[in-house]
Amino acid sequence: MKKVLTMIVLLLLTIALVLSACKPATPDKTEGPDKTEASKPDVSDPEKSQPDPPKDFKIAIVLPGPITDIGFSGPAYEGVKRFGEEYNVPVAYRDLAEPADYDTIFRGYAEEGYNLIIGHGNQFFETASQIAEEYPDIKFAVTSAPKGNGTNLASLRPSSQDVGFLVGALCGLMTKNNKIAMVSGSEIPPLIAVLNGTIVGAKYVNPDAEVVNVYTGNVDAAKVKEAALALLDAGCDILSQTADKGSIGAITACQERGIYNVATSADFAPQAPDTVLSSVMVLNDIATYTAAKMVYEGTFEGIVYPFGIREDAVVMTGYGQLEDKIPQEVKDKMAKLIKDIKDGVICTEDLYEEYKEYYENK
Repeated sequence: MKKVLTMIVLLLLTIALVLSACKPATPDKTEGPDKTEASKPDVSDPEKSQPDPPKDFKIAIVLPGPITDIGFSGPAYEGVKRFGEEYNVPVAYRDLAEPADYDTIFRGYAEEGYNLIIGHGNQFFETASQIAEEYPDIKFAVTSAPKGNGTNLASLRPSSQDVGFLVGALCGLMTKNNKIAMVSGSEIPPLIAVLNGTIVGAKYVNPDAEVVNVYTGNVDAAKVKEAALALLDAGCDILSQTADKGSIGAITACQERGIYNVATSADFAPQAPDTVLSSVMVLNDIATYTAAKMVYEGTFEGIVYPFGIREDAVVMTGYGQLEDKIPQEVKDKMAKLIKDIKDGVICTEDLYEEYKEYYENK
């Protein structure tokens, strides 16, 4: 009798083990992005019922620069413009907005019943926050804002640090004397973030690398070129810059000294194919297009939406005519670095914290 009972118990244990092995693992709910920072939402699931698009849907965007600039305001405008064309909805814009006019501009669009009002730049956050409270039925989004309001105001956060990280990594792998030059325009949060990311990226791939930065205070091409020449003459052997339209000044300096450049803001290789190794850019159009799509489809929340390497919103161009000048080892390391970040093997946010000692108080 005991033998029979023993066999029954063993049989039941075996069945339980088999069933357990076949059962899919429960995902760890602590993994993945913080719920206060959402990745681009997946709206492609046909099982999810989407609300009907709002009637008379229209979008407005407020920009600090002209819609013709190639690095910041222009691409942001192109994102909502593309959405408007694809979904046949009207898009309004106000470029070259001055601080004294922020309240009037935002309030005017709200009074006219725009469904989504985007402020492109952290400088619009205070105004948007105030008016969002007064118009709870209207959605607001501000790029680079520190937070959302939990209801109708979201932060679209392009990762300037991720831009810097790829710049620093490429420069750190290509430098021969470990002195990397950076020319920054104004000392404002997005450009500081690019600089910090550059330092971290360089240190991550090359612990001996040093990043030497100069702030020019503006994006005047002549002043940017002057700063770049001074850094190159001081011994830096590769250079990058965050100077928008003034970037051409730094690139010209690199051409004159026979030094490679890693560009930001836009793809500058066509203007200097023998000098620009690659360009690293935030695709601001992705952020503004995605915000419009979320509001249109009813998935918008008042939270922080990150737009970095993992979200394909920070990209690095190919090497163009300089492809053969870059060692295969460098190209392989850069490709693996980007892949590891996209796959979640490397978390850049953790690296920024780990390497903070190298850029704090710089």
